[in-house]
Amino acid sequence: MSVVNKLSALVTNHNASPMVQNAVTVEGGRRREIVTSVAIANGDNATSTYRLCRLMSHWRVSSIHVFNTAVTGAAINLGLSRTVADGGAAVAATAYASAQSIATASALGVESAFQNRTVDKIAQSVWADAGAAADTRLAYDLVATLSADAAAAGTLSVRVIYVID
Repeated sequence: MSVVNKLSALVTNHNASPMVQNAVTVEGGRRREIVTSVAIANGDNATSTYRLCRLMSHWRVSSIHVFNTAVTGAAINLGLSRTVADGGAAVAATAYASAQSIATASALGVESAFQNRTVDKIAQSVWADAGAAADTRLAYDLVATLSADAAAAGTLSVRVIYVID
């Protein structure tokens, strides 16, 4: 083993001459949150969708907590779709989570932003989460899609924490 001294990209940018400005979404941006809920009915089938909130492509999602009552048998995928006004097509249906159980109640919430994103994607913006090659300043919907049928009615709630300039 050896002793190493490494710099993060942020520190490397600060040490550069001339200094390189870091993106505000990774240093100094404003933290905001969205909270919302939807009702799931007993008998809602797999592939049923629940559009939860709007995310702008230039935002950076740092956390998505999923809270729910016991929706027996149900599981969700959590991803991104174009808005209904923009055609509504799924672009990354499992960008954040896949087959996440909501069969048991969760009052404390389950962190879901990194179930399918690897830790090296921590600074990535929504446009990259959507699989786009560049930021085109689009709006996306955060969508929960049932991946297993609901055998009971319940409530699905999310708290999305994001950073913006």
